[in-house]
Amino acid sequence: MSKATPDPARLISLLAEDGFVVPAAKPLVGDFGDSRELSEELLALVCAGSKTATSSLPWSWEADGDPVARSGDLEMVVDWDGLPAAVIEYTEVFTVPFLDVPADFARDEGEGDLSLEAWREGHRRFFTRECARLGREASDEMPVVCTRFRVLYVVRARRHRASPQSPA
Repeated sequence: MSKATPDPARLISLLAEDGFVVPAAKPLVGDFGDSRELSEELLALVCAGSKTATSSLPWSWEADGDPVARSGDLEMVVDWDGLPAAVIEYTEVFTVPFLDVPADFARDEGEGDLSLEAWREGHRRFFTRECARLGREASDEMPVVCTRFRVLYVVRARRHRASPQSPA
């Protein structure tokens, strides 16, 4: 099953109903992960504040018909079903070859044991799947868009999931 394609106007409306007015004329719409499970795992880290960075391939942005994010851009982050989960603001964007992704950036991605080695292992798998989708070859030299962000808003229904004190 593939993820839902969200309508930006509907997302803006749903966020307003939740109490957040999107302050940008044309915010980006984005998501995390390439499966429902990975999407939920990464969204939980974002909503908890543990994940403050993410990486992608510029080829993915191009294939999806989107410009690469820039510092200052706002993004409405959606879940696998295309429903709003959070709003983020990109604070830094840079592109480097896969092997040149810095260790502090890997840590800020908030995944696994936060090490560069774990980042490379997990992202090599992810980018290999993404390259296959795009008809490209993954390599140590492939360009990686590294973005840091801050969370501006977490949708109310997700707040309890992000809280470590939440009952199971």
